[in-house]
Amino acid sequence: DTFLPHLDIGDIATPQDSIMIQEKSNSNEIDSLQIHDFAFILRSDGQSWTYAIIADRHADSILFVVDTEGSTKMLLRKHWSTSVRLVNSLKTYAAPHNPTSPSPVSHLKDDT
Repeated sequence: DTFLPHLDIGDIATPQDSIMIQEKSNSNEIDSLQIHDFAFILRSDGQSWTYAIIADRHADSILFVVDTEGSTKMLLRKHWSTSVRLVNSLKTYAAPHNPTSPSPVSHLKDDT
């Protein structure tokens, strides 16, 4: 799954949100992305990555929607390895901690 519930289209990635993969395998990984999958694409500043959704794709290009206004960016295959990062779907998201409720581990006995 490529959807990250804490992000909206156009949000900037944190290092934990995206996966930077080796260039040789990058093209194969990106080839597996389908319409409506999410990925991060390199912004024009060349430094940050934007959470985007695939609107259309062909063998040699992918069209991403990059913000909530519907702006798009087309990336040719030759730019995929440097301009697309996969979503880190292995990251787990914890619910915010409520300091007034007991810790879920506070009842565990310390056997040391």
